[in-house]
Amino acid sequence: MQKKLDKFIIIFLILQPFLDVATSIGIRNNWSVSIGLLIRGFFFCFTIFYLFFKKQERKVVYSLMIYIAIELLYFYSLTNSSLLSEAFNLIKIFYLPILFLFFNRYDNQKINEKLIFSIYMMYMNLIIIPYIFNLGFNITYENKEGYLGFFYGGNELSAIFIGLLPIVLKYVLSKKKLFLKLFFFLEIVIVMVLVGTKTLFLGIGLVFTLFILKSLKKNVQSFSKKRKSLIILSIGLFLLTSSLLIPKTPVYKNFKVTLNYYQIHSMKDFVSIDTIDKVIFSTRLSFFKNVHSYYKERELKEKLFGIGITKINQIKDIEIDVLDIFYSIGIIGFLIWLLFMILSIRKSKLKGIYQLSLFLFLFISLFSGHILNKPMVSTFISLLPLLNKNKKEE
Repeated sequence: MQKKLDKFIIIFLILQPFLDVATSIGIRNNWSVSIGLLIRGFFFCFTIFYLFFKKQERKVVYSLMIYIAIELLYFYSLTNSSLLSEAFNLIKIFYLPILFLFFNRYDNQKINEKLIFSIYMMYMNLIIIPYIFNLGFNITYENKEGYLGFFYGGNELSAIFIGLLPIVLKYVLSKKKLFLKLFFFLEIVIVMVLVGTKTLFLGIGLVFTLFILKSLKKNVQSFSKKRKSLIILSIGLFLLTSSLLIPKTPVYKNFKVTLNYYQIHSMKDFVSIDTIDKVIFSTRLSFFKNVHSYYKERELKEKLFGIGITKINQIKDIEIDVLDIFYSIGIIGFLIWLLFMILSIRKSKLKGIYQLSLFLFLFISLFSGHILNKPMVSTFISLLPLLNKNKKEE
C-alpha cells in the first residue's frame, strides 16, 4: 500500500508542469472547469483524509472542516456571492498550510533534489522549446512584452523559478559534469530573458549572488594570490558583460517602458508613494485602497467572515496574497489561516537552502501575488519540509 501511495504522489508531482499547461489552455479557451484545479482539489481532499487518520493531526483537521462548513454557510447567506467560487477560494487558501502539514508527516526518500531538478527543467523547456518552434503565448501589457511558452501566469512562473532555484542550484553544483552545469545555466538565462519580468530577473540575480558570496566566504582563505586575482578579474568581466547585455534584454526595455508610461525621468520623480506603487507594486497599493474602502463600510459579520472573493474580483483583486486572503475570508478566517501557517512552518524546522527557499516565496508574495493562494506554486512550497528531511549533508 505504501509503495502505491509513494508512486501516486511522485506521479502527481511530475504532472505539475503539464497540469499548468492544461490550465493555461483552459483559461485561454474559456473552459468552465480547470483540469489543474480539479486534480489538485482531489489531492487536497486526499491529504485531509491522510491527516485525519494521523492521531496527532485529527483535531486540526476537525477544526478546519468545522470552520470551512461555517464559512460556506455564511457565503450561502450572501446574495452577491458565488458559492462555488468561494468554495474554490477556500481550497486555494488552505491548500498550502494543509499540504505543508501533510509533507511534514509523510516520508518518501525519492522526493529529493534530483526530482525537483527534473521538474524545474520541465518548466524551463516548456518555455524554451515552444519558443524555438514559434508556438506558445506572448504577453503584452502597457506596451511591455514577455513570453510564457505554454503557461499563463507570469507571477506564478517567476515564483517557482526563484523559490526553487536554491535547491536546484545546490543539486547542479554538486554534480561533476561540466556539461550539465553549462546547459542548466544557459537555460536559466534564456528563460529569464524570454519571460522578461523584473521579479524573475532580480530574484535569480539575488540567488546567484548569495551562492557566490557564500562560496567566497567559505573558500577565500584557501585561495592563492593568483586565484584571487582570477576571481576579481572574472567578476569584473561579468559586470562589464552584464552592463553591455542588460540594455538589450526585454526586462530592461520593459522597465524603460514603465518609467516612460508613468513619466518618471529622474530620481526626484521616483521618490514618492504614488511612483513606488506604480513601478514596484504595479498599482497593487491602489487596488488595496479600493478593496479596503469597500471592506470598512461593511457590517460586522462581513468584517469577521470576509467579503468573499466574488466581490474582490468585481472590484479588482489586490495581488498581495496576505491582503487578498484577509479581505476574502475576514478576520476570523485570516487568523485561522495564519495559525495553520505558523503551526505548519514551526513543525517543519526548515534549515539552510530550504529555509532560504521559503523566505524567497514569502518575500515574492509581498510584491508579485498569486503565490500563497495558488496551488501551482503552493504545491512546491509545501514540499520544503519533506525535502528538508531528505537532505544530504552539505
